[in-house]
Amino acid sequence: MDQGNNQPLTIRSSDGQEFNLAHNIAMQSKLIKAAYEDQHELEIPVNINSVLLKPLLQAMELLYSMKDKEPSQKIIYETIQQKFFNNFSLEKLTQGFQAAIYLDVPKLENVFADKIAQLINKENINAIVELIDPNHWFLIEKFYYLHSLELRPSINNLLLNDNVQLVNALKINPVNINYKREKIIKQWKLSVNDLVDYNKDTTLINDDFDVQALHLQNCYLASIDGLKRIANINNCQELYLGNNQLTNLGNSLHGLNALKTLHLDNNQLTDLGDSLHGLNYIKDLNISNNQLTNLGDSLHGCIALWHLNLSGNQLTDLENKSFAGLNKLKKLYLSKNPLTEASKELLNQLTNRGVDVKF
Repeated sequence: MDQGNNQPLTIRSSDGQEFNLAHNIAMQSKLIKAAYEDQHELEIPVNINSVLLKPLLQAMELLYSMKDKEPSQKIIYETIQQKFFNNFSLEKLTQGFQAAIYLDVPKLENVFADKIAQLINKENINAIVELIDPNHWFLIEKFYYLHSLELRPSINNLLLNDNVQLVNALKINPVNINYKREKIIKQWKLSVNDLVDYNKDTTLINDDFDVQALHLQNCYLASIDGLKRIANINNCQELYLGNNQLTNLGNSLHGLNALKTLHLDNNQLTDLGDSLHGLNYIKDLNISNNQLTNLGDSLHGCIALWHLNLSGNQLTDLENKSFAGLNKLKKLYLSKNPLTEASKELLNQLTNRGVDVKF
């Protein structure tokens, strides 16, 4: 019987030992949560031995206690590694990694992936490949990538590039290695927070850091959350975010009112919403090769806009309101969009106003 959703749960290891865990802490595990919601029992058996399960549950308690304190993810992972897993052998770390995946606690998975990535070297890489399920290798490489960096890590640092055994374990045909690698990397879902957390150049967050142009293209970013952690980012005049994996911008650009150049080309943006509102000084805006279907009033307030590249999207119906107030616009690129005849007529009107339109 369900005895209330605030009662602690009893987690039973594979060798029969029982551990009490507060309900909210236990719910961090998607496995435990699913079992509880399915059976409404307060005793949950898991297929992990007690020696390993105890520190895993303790780590979950610490993760929960830190969730509202907002330290960097790196600090959270390092704190848990040092407190619970510092003395683990490489084999036991890989067991912990698989157990965290089994429990389905993403932050705990990251704790182990981060630690394993730090220990990798040319001498032990083949042994690690033998211990890790190939389907989970992308997490190890994510942290290997982050630990090998400056602000913009080089993809050439990836272990996948020169390790035949790893290529075989991942069942990659060498002919298709670059395509497969890109597919693996897309699972990382990196954010600017990750780049800042792992960047060894701490000047990025020092108060005296003066950033006029910030180059974050080709960083495999799925999110620009954390952009405002970069010191004096509000003074940035040029921001390059092309060739990433961005699907939306949220409000991460709000307040960056000094921006004059913004490149968002070759991402996966489907809708801009109000993400660009307030960018009154933007002159050069490149959003080419995304998946935009509608502009709406997304350019509202971009009154200084001079150069706008929207080529290679999915725009069909353009509206007058999308270009209202853009009186300084001189160049507009809209090639490779499935534009309607009505939209083309609107563009002809812009041409008559002196805008150089290419479609």
